[in-house]
Amino acid sequence: MLLYEYGLVLEGRRPWGAPAAGADVRVHAAEIRHGPFQLALRLPDTIDREGASVSYERGMLVVRLPKARHA
Repeated sequence: MLLYEYGLVLEGRRPWGAPAAGADVRVHAAEIRHGPFQLALRLPDTIDREGASVSYERGMLVVRLPKARHA
């Protein structure tokens, strides 16, 4: 995760999770994209950039961008 003054860039690669050898599985459609990806988002000024975090939970990439507390 790259966090800039006015934006966020996420880059990565999602590998293809082929079924294990000998598994009785047929894939007819896979709607989750595999391979390299890049996502760029513009962020508002109300983000607490110091509190930003990224994690991988149960197969999903989770990005937390808390709101800034203004005095």
